[in-house]
Amino acid sequence: MGILSKEVILKEIREKRIKIEPFQENQIDSGGCITLHLSNVFHIFKKLKPVTKLSEDTSPDATSDKIILGQGDYLLLLPGEMVIGYTKEKISLPEDICGWIVGRGRFSRMGLLVELASGFVYPGLPSQQLFLNLINLNIAAIALYPETSICHLILERMEGQGSYKGMFTT
Repeated sequence: MGILSKEVILKEIREKRIKIEPFQENQIDSGGCITLHLSNVFHIFKKLKPVTKLSEDTSPDATSDKIILGQGDYLLLLPGEMVIGYTKEKISLPEDICGWIVGRGRFSRMGLLVELASGFVYPGLPSQQLFLNLINLNIAAIALYPETSICHLILERMEGQGSYKGMFTT
Protein backbone atom coordinates (compact mmCIF):
# COMPACT_ATOMS: atom_id res chain seq x y z
CA MET A 1 0.00 0.00 0.00
CA GLY A 2 2.07 2.97 1.16
CA ILE A 3 3.91 4.86 3.88
CA LEU A 4 1.64 6.93 6.12
CA SER A 5 2.01 10.73 6.05
CA LYS A 6 1.95 12.95 9.12
CA GLU A 7 -1.70 13.86 8.50
CA VAL A 8 -2.77 10.22 8.19
CA ILE A 9 -0.82 9.19 11.31
CA LEU A 10 -2.43 11.98 13.34
CA LYS A 11 -5.88 10.94 12.08
CA GLU A 12 -5.20 7.30 13.07
CA ILE A 13 -4.03 8.47 16.53
CA ARG A 14 -7.15 10.64 17.01
CA GLU A 15 -9.30 7.64 16.07
CA LYS A 16 -7.29 5.57 18.61
CA ARG A 17 -6.27 2.99 16.00
CA ILE A 18 -2.59 3.84 16.55
CA LYS A 19 -1.52 4.39 20.15
CA ILE A 20 1.79 5.93 21.20
CA GLU A 21 2.27 6.65 24.89
CA PRO A 22 3.68 9.08 25.82
CA PHE A 23 3.17 11.12 22.64
CA GLN A 24 3.55 14.69 21.45
CA GLU A 25 2.55 15.81 17.97
CA ASN A 26 6.02 17.25 17.31
CA GLN A 27 7.42 13.68 17.36
CA ILE A 28 6.13 13.33 13.77
CA ASP A 29 8.11 15.17 11.11
CA SER A 30 6.75 16.36 7.76
CA GLY A 31 7.92 13.13 6.08
CA GLY A 32 5.86 10.95 8.42
CA CYS A 33 8.75 9.68 10.57
CA ILE A 34 7.81 9.28 14.24
CA THR A 35 10.74 9.98 16.57
CA LEU A 36 11.03 7.51 19.47
CA HIS A 37 13.10 7.96 22.61
CA LEU A 38 15.42 5.68 24.56
CA SER A 39 14.09 4.37 27.88
CA ASN A 40 16.21 3.89 30.99
CA VAL A 41 16.04 0.07 30.84
CA PHE A 42 18.75 -2.05 29.22
CA HIS A 43 19.79 -5.70 28.99
CA ILE A 44 23.56 -6.10 29.13
CA PHE A 45 24.97 -9.41 27.92
CA LYS A 46 26.92 -11.46 30.43
CA LYS A 47 30.51 -12.02 29.46
CA LEU A 48 30.68 -15.37 31.29
CA LYS A 49 29.18 -17.57 28.60
CA PRO A 50 31.53 -18.12 25.64
CA VAL A 51 28.81 -19.84 23.56
CA THR A 52 25.13 -19.04 23.19
CA LYS A 53 23.09 -21.79 21.55
CA LEU A 54 20.56 -20.27 19.16
CA SER A 55 17.17 -21.96 18.89
CA GLU A 56 13.49 -21.03 18.67
CA ASP A 57 13.42 -20.89 22.50
CA THR A 58 16.46 -18.61 22.87
CA SER A 59 15.75 -15.58 25.04
CA PRO A 60 18.07 -12.71 25.98
CA ASP A 61 16.91 -13.12 29.59
CA ALA A 62 19.14 -16.19 30.01
CA THR A 63 22.29 -14.45 28.77
CA SER A 64 21.83 -10.88 29.97
CA ASP A 65 21.32 -8.79 33.08
CA LYS A 66 18.62 -6.12 33.26
CA ILE A 67 19.67 -2.70 34.49
CA ILE A 68 17.61 0.41 35.13
CA LEU A 69 19.38 3.77 35.00
CA GLY A 70 18.58 6.52 37.46
CA GLN A 71 17.99 10.19 36.71
CA GLY A 72 21.06 11.68 34.97
CA ASP A 73 22.80 8.31 34.55
CA TYR A 74 24.05 6.94 31.25
CA LEU A 75 25.19 3.61 29.86
CA LEU A 76 28.66 3.41 28.34
CA LEU A 77 28.57 1.26 25.20
CA LEU A 78 32.08 0.03 24.46
CA PRO A 79 33.46 -0.50 20.92
CA GLY A 80 32.04 -3.70 19.43
CA GLU A 81 29.54 -4.10 22.27
CA MET A 82 25.81 -4.70 21.86
CA VAL A 83 23.06 -4.10 24.42
CA ILE A 84 19.30 -4.35 24.22
CA GLY A 85 17.46 -1.13 24.94
CA TYR A 86 13.81 -0.18 24.76
CA THR A 87 11.83 2.72 23.43
CA LYS A 88 10.36 4.96 26.11
CA GLU A 89 7.11 4.94 24.16
CA LYS A 90 4.64 2.08 24.15
CA ILE A 91 3.28 1.41 20.66
CA SER A 92 0.03 -0.27 19.65
CA LEU A 93 -0.89 -0.85 15.99
CA PRO A 94 -4.08 -2.05 14.31
CA GLU A 95 -4.05 -5.20 12.20
CA ASP A 96 -3.74 -3.30 8.90
CA ILE A 97 -0.72 -1.11 9.81
CA CYS A 98 2.87 -2.27 10.23
CA GLY A 99 6.05 -0.33 10.78
CA TRP A 100 9.80 -0.14 10.33
CA ILE A 101 12.40 1.04 12.84
CA VAL A 102 15.30 3.00 11.39
CA GLY A 103 18.24 4.51 13.24
CA ARG A 104 18.93 8.22 13.09
CA GLY A 105 21.54 9.27 10.53
CA ARG A 106 23.38 11.57 12.96
CA PHE A 107 23.99 8.63 15.31
CA SER A 108 24.82 6.10 12.59
CA ARG A 109 27.57 8.45 11.38
CA MET A 110 29.00 8.20 14.92
CA GLY A 111 29.05 4.40 14.69
CA LEU A 112 25.83 3.61 16.59
CA LEU A 113 23.72 0.96 14.90
CA VAL A 114 20.11 1.00 16.12
CA GLU A 115 17.81 -1.73 14.94
CA LEU A 116 14.76 -3.68 15.97
CA ALA A 117 15.79 -7.30 15.33
CA SER A 118 14.74 -7.31 11.67
CA GLY A 119 13.55 -3.71 11.83
CA PHE A 120 9.93 -4.80 11.35
CA VAL A 121 7.09 -3.80 13.70
CA TYR A 122 4.22 -6.25 13.35
CA PRO A 123 0.64 -5.29 12.56
CA GLY A 124 -1.73 -5.88 15.46
CA LEU A 125 1.07 -5.14 17.95
CA PRO A 126 -0.33 -4.91 21.48
CA SER A 127 0.71 -1.91 23.56
CA GLN A 128 4.40 -2.40 24.34
CA GLN A 129 7.80 -0.80 24.23
CA LEU A 130 9.94 -1.82 21.27
CA PHE A 131 13.20 -3.73 21.80
CA LEU A 132 16.21 -2.06 20.23
CA ASN A 133 19.55 -3.69 19.46
CA LEU A 134 22.16 -0.99 20.10
CA ILE A 135 25.58 -1.80 18.65
CA ASN A 136 28.72 0.35 18.83
CA LEU A 137 30.66 0.13 15.56
CA ASN A 138 32.90 3.06 16.56
CA ILE A 139 36.45 2.74 17.90
CA ALA A 140 35.47 4.96 20.86
CA ALA A 141 32.89 4.33 23.61
CA ILE A 142 29.42 5.88 23.19
CA ALA A 143 27.40 7.22 26.13
CA LEU A 144 23.70 6.31 25.88
CA TYR A 145 21.37 8.63 27.80
CA PRO A 146 17.70 7.88 28.52
CA GLU A 147 15.29 10.25 26.75
CA THR A 148 17.59 10.54 23.70
CA SER A 149 15.68 10.70 20.39
CA ILE A 150 17.15 7.35 19.35
CA CYS A 151 15.25 6.17 16.25
CA HIS A 152 12.37 6.71 13.85
CA LEU A 153 9.25 4.62 13.32
CA ILE A 154 7.89 4.61 9.77
CA LEU A 155 4.33 3.27 9.40
CA GLU A 156 2.86 1.56 6.38
CA ARG A 157 -0.65 0.38 5.55
CA MET A 158 -0.69 -3.24 4.45
CA GLU A 159 -3.01 -5.14 2.17
CA GLY A 160 -5.15 -7.42 4.31
CA GLN A 161 -4.50 -7.85 8.01
CA GLY A 162 -1.88 -9.41 10.22
CA SER A 163 -1.22 -9.93 13.90
CA TYR A 164 1.66 -10.17 16.33
CA LYS A 165 2.26 -13.67 17.63
CA GLY A 166 5.80 -13.21 19.01
CA MET A 167 7.13 -14.42 22.34
CA PHE A 168 8.79 -11.14 23.35
CA THR A 169 6.70 -8.46 25.02
CA THR A 170 7.56 -5.82 27.56
